[in-house]
This record gives sequence, structure tokens and C-alpha cells, in this order.
Amino acid sequence: MELIITPPKIAVRFRASLIHSLLTTAGLLYFIEQLEAVSDWLRQVGSSLRSDIAERLYPLNAVILFATGTQGYLIDSLSGDADTTYDALRDGLLDLQPALLQGAALQAFQEYLTRIEVVGKNMSLPDDPGLLAQLVKAAHAHQEARWESRLSLPLPPEDLAHLLLDADALHAAITDGIDVLWHEIYAPQAAIDIAQHQAAVRYHAERDYSGDFPAIFRAVTGRTLPERLQQLVSSTRHVDMVPASHIGAHITVAILGDRWWVGFNANLVPAQRGSGAFAPELYPGLKALADETRLKIMTLLAEGELNVGEIADALELTQSTTSRHLSLLAKTNILTTRRDGTMRYYSLNQSALDELATHLKNFTRVNR
Repeated sequence: MELIITPPKIAVRFRASLIHSLLTTAGLLYFIEQLEAVSDWLRQVGSSLRSDIAERLYPLNAVILFATGTQGYLIDSLSGDADTTYDALRDGLLDLQPALLQGAALQAFQEYLTRIEVVGKNMSLPDDPGLLAQLVKAAHAHQEARWESRLSLPLPPEDLAHLLLDADALHAAITDGIDVLWHEIYAPQAAIDIAQHQAAVRYHAERDYSGDFPAIFRAVTGRTLPERLQQLVSSTRHVDMVPASHIGAHITVAILGDRWWVGFNANLVPAQRGSGAFAPELYPGLKALADETRLKIMTLLAEGELNVGEIADALELTQSTTSRHLSLLAKTNILTTRRDGTMRYYSLNQSALDELATHLKNFTRVNR
């Protein structure tokens, strides 16, 4: 189903995708220590992941991290039977032309560097591995600043640069990583997830969503479109909303050209019975609050605005741990942030909390 929304005209489609599930799982596993509120299955997988399996996923992780739009290229390239059947997916992956895959990866990396203002809009990427590695380092520094935490790299910058500049090696690395993901991690879980994703697509395709894309995004995910994405809406023409399992209150966004692929929690779809009271807005907020440390943070912020260091000191936590908790709360719109130079301050978003309380009160009206 496609909805045409104006202005601007953005075609929104709900679709299921097996390759999206695999790549999302790989990305979440790599950041499992920085993430809160992911599924119990994913956390169990992460706690028992063998080092040799993790190492075979590193090239795939690196591409997902720095050239996220490559995920969208793969979603569109591996569709049809490949959306639900791994054999079809792998055949399609093997049939991909390495040069086209490389072109998508380089385009995605360049667009990401442009968005974070590491390179100019019309600047071409260098074909020298050393110079390209410097850009990888700059992108890594930006991500560390955004997460307010030290993040390890899946591959050394020089290795990633060589991978991006070698079409055959890139194709082989992605194929191998996806094969490992399937056989060593995801295959036993696939049938459950695929059924849930298909149910999510049917549910949302039947909804009468109206308004602009940010309104649809909010209706589907229960979250406000992040400010960094709001700035890109005017240049966007196509959005695929792709249900995903195990991501909890998080969302994923891949961007390539004027297309977006947004991963959202498939489990927000209600059961058939009692669906009238379902409110997607409840899940992210309640999931974020279901943690003792985050409730303590909320209590501190009820007294006024604080920065990461002040909260960490008050709760006797490391700043990296505090940042992870704050990041999750902010992503669910429960907190607002303000920058003062290099310092970020957090405060409660009273309107979001009032809205959450209103949705909870609606349950008391059911069957009355």
C-alpha cells in the first residue's frame, strides 16, 4: 500500500524484509553494550556470541555503521521471495554486481559524511586508501561525540578504506557476514520474526494514516521524528517503513539519495482482540522507564536541568553508563536536550509525560 502525502510528496510504503532483519540484528549486536531495552533474545545472543563469529561480522558491522544507506540498497535489491526465504536471499546476494554494490556503499558513505559536515556537498571521495581512512576517523569521532561515549571500531580505518575501494572484497565480506548471521545466529528465530513482520505490514497498511510524514512516523513508532531527520524531509521522496524485531524502543534509519528505510518495532502491532485500546505511543516510553537507574535519573531531573556529569556524580555512575541511559530516555521524547557549547543539558519533557499519562488513563475507560 502506498500513501501519497503532500507537501512534500513522500510515498510511504510498509514492507517486510529478511535482509533488513539480518542487518539490523548485526548492528544491534555490535552495539549491545551501548543499547538498552532491546529484546531478551538479542541480549542472550550477545552474551554468548563467540569471538570468531563476531570477527566475521566486523566488515558487515563497519559498512552498516559508516555507509548505512547500503542497507537500503540491499533491501531493494533482495526483495520478492528473498523477503521471506533465505535461499532466495542468498541467491540474490550472489547475483549482485560487485561494482553496483560498491557504488551504493561509496554513495552512502559520502552522503553520511555530508550530513555530518565532514565533507562538502559536492565533494567526491578520494580513491586513495590513506585519505579515505582519514574520513573514516572523522566519522568515528563524530559518532563518539553523538553517543557521548568511546566507541570501538569494527575494523581499523585503513582496513575499511581498502574494503570500500575493492568491489569484489566488499561483496565477499557482505555475503560472508550475512551467511554467518543466518546459520550461526538468526535461522532458529526467523520464522517467528517473519510472521510478526508480515502481521505488522498488514496492520499498518490497513490504517487510515493521514497528514505529513512526521505525523505518520509518530503514529507508527510512537516517537517524534528526530530533529536531525526533520531537516532532511524536504529532500525525501520515498520512505519504506520496515518492521523489525528485537529493537525495543529504538528505530533504525538508512538513507540513500531521496529514499529512506525506517526500521520500527514490529511488536507494536496489537493482538486481534482488544486492539481498540492499543496505543503505540505507550511502548517506547514505558519500556524506557522500566529500569531503576532511569527512574532515578527522572527523579533527579524533576528538580531541574542537569548535565551528564552532574547526574553521573549524583548516582555514582560512570559518564558512559549515564549517557546510555540518557540517550534512551531522550530518544523516546521523555527528555529534552539543550546544548551550551560542548556541554549537553537534560530536562524533563512535561508535555510528553502528560501525553503518556493520558494514554494510560485511556485503559481505564475500556469496557465502561
